Amino acid sequence: MWVRDTAGTWHECTTARLTADATAQGRHRLDFDGGARGNHFFLKNCGFFAETGKVGTQSTRDSTAAEKPDVDLGSLPR
Repeated sequence: MWVRDTAGTWHECTTARLTADATAQGRHRLDFDGGARGNHFFLKNCGFFAETGKVGTQSTRDSTAAEKPDVDLGSLPR
């Protein structure tokens, strides 16, 4: 995951935090999980599986800095 600032500089996002809505916070559904594996983040919810992620857990994925985006944003429709 990458974001670009208004100066045109790309910044890699390698850290994420698992959050949850009121249903999960109220423990009405417990089938949710999220984290990092290798250079990917994952989010899994619903489907009646056994894992329950810990809300607020911070995950760090491996860097993909060698794969910096090459996007001409000016050519995209506005």
